[in-house]
Amino acid sequence: MNFLNLFKKLSNFTAISFTVYVIYNLGVNPLLNLLLNLLGINLIYQPQFILENLLLVLTLVILFMIAIIIGVGYLIFTGWKNRSAIPLFFKLLIIILLGLAAFVIAAPISMIIKFPFVPLIISASLLYMILRIISNQIYFERNTDFIIILNKLKEFNKNLEINEVKTNKNEWIVYARSKDKFIEYKFDMKTGELKQWKQI
Repeated sequence: MNFLNLFKKLSNFTAISFTVYVIYNLGVNPLLNLLLNLLGINLIYQPQFILENLLLVLTLVILFMIAIIIGVGYLIFTGWKNRSAIPLFFKLLIIILLGLAAFVIAAPISMIIKFPFVPLIISASLLYMILRIISNQIYFERNTDFIIILNKLKEFNKNLEINEVKTNKNEWIVYARSKDKFIEYKFDMKTGELKQWKQI
């Protein structure tokens, strides 16, 4: 899997081609055209035309490769629970890093498994499972902490009956009943502290 090496070489070649294109248009192009006119030579394809089309093709190829990296990274990122709580900028950054990591891990695997795309599928699956395991563990720890909070609520008010529990971004929302009163509690998901409570 030399995908990343190919991507790096194409990027470097595109940068060099763009530099040559700029230099050519700034100074070389007028002199070359003047020289060709003096010599009576007419080119079928001007160097500028060739450079422009070469840059277009290289740019499209690089954009396609970036799209593949982002696509693979997004598929891996779906293994993380509660993705909606992460800001959009960090989501995109994580997706790109995961895509790159998948290709990096796939490189040594491809030395053993010679079938196309299989090393990438294996590396992406491994990263997906790792994210799923870690997020499940974090989710389990949060739920465990929340069970402790619910037990404390019941100790504080033995007549309290938990009707419903919801999550909203970084907080737990508990709907409970105490005798004839309905109460809403809001807890901070990170610290476990009671943020707000009110009768409803």
